[in-house]
Amino acid sequence: MKSEKGFLKGTVVPLLQVGRIELAGVSIVGAMVGAYSSGVLPSVIQLTELAVVAVLVHTATFALNDYIDMNNDMKNPLNKWKPLVSGKLRPKTVLLFSAILMIMAMGSSAFFFQSPVATALLALTLFLGYIYDKKGKYMPWVGDLFPAASLYFAIVYGAYVVSFTFKMLSLLVALILSLEVFYENAIEGSIKDVEGDRIVGTPTRAVVWGVDPHGNLRLTDPIMIYAFFIQTLFHVCLMIPYLLGLLTWKYLVFVALALPVLILSMTKYSGGYDRKRHRKYFNMRLAVGGFLYKVVLLDYIGLGGVFLMMVAEIVWIMGITKLICAVTGMEFIDVMT
Repeated sequence: MKSEKGFLKGTVVPLLQVGRIELAGVSIVGAMVGAYSSGVLPSVIQLTELAVVAVLVHTATFALNDYIDMNNDMKNPLNKWKPLVSGKLRPKTVLLFSAILMIMAMGSSAFFFQSPVATALLALTLFLGYIYDKKGKYMPWVGDLFPAASLYFAIVYGAYVVSFTFKMLSLLVALILSLEVFYENAIEGSIKDVEGDRIVGTPTRAVVWGVDPHGNLRLTDPIMIYAFFIQTLFHVCLMIPYLLGLLTWKYLVFVALALPVLILSMTKYSGGYDRKRHRKYFNMRLAVGGFLYKVVLLDYIGLGGVFLMMVAEIVWIMGITKLICAVTGMEFIDVMT
């Protein structure tokens, strides 16, 4: 019994940590958003199959990211909790874990959906994620495009395996989510993590543009101007489904209501650097952005369906995170860092 508990705490849980299993619910819901945006009502079996593939891809790519980033993480005191940094896991174990999950994801997709096009879309999703992990973080202007593009093809994959066609709404939903992810990485993530990125020499936008973790951030600084530009582009893309007649006016109401919250979260980044405060508004912005790409489905699944997706994400994240805390004794904030 003790050996089983030791294996669970010493191997299984750390592997799930490097795979960021607490965030896999976001990937599941993202795949389902793609499925529903196809205009074809997916069956429970199709949604279950999509969820399996989504979890495998999510866990594999995050584990590979930790493996590739191991040396840099060791230089950053904020990452001392990571299993590869603390020595709970060996690098070869994590690499093997990631490789097995990728093979399982590709095999499951081929078995479930039996479509060469779907297999190609999934392979492209994994490849773009790998490029970001390996090289993208060190390409300051184009690096953040890789995870955004990876998410784009993941959403298109979710839509294609249900309808086996490329629908305009699905392509637009994928574009909206991609811009959201691009903003989170290029702006909010780089500001939030600027101190650690500066230590390890990762050339994020915040590092390149000289955001000082011990100074003040002004709304006129280059990174904030860039942030407002991306947000403007994001809102233009949010309007396109309505302008093309794919969605009704009810969708626009929620887009308009969300705009002040998005602007508020951005302006709160000005002033002195405070990682806890930035995390708070980062999470606020994340929640609103996550709601907006789901509300695109308002005419298809109703407001109740949109909120159900939001609740499912929150329950997954909170539940899995608390479970990891209970097993490892870690603080909640450390798991979510």
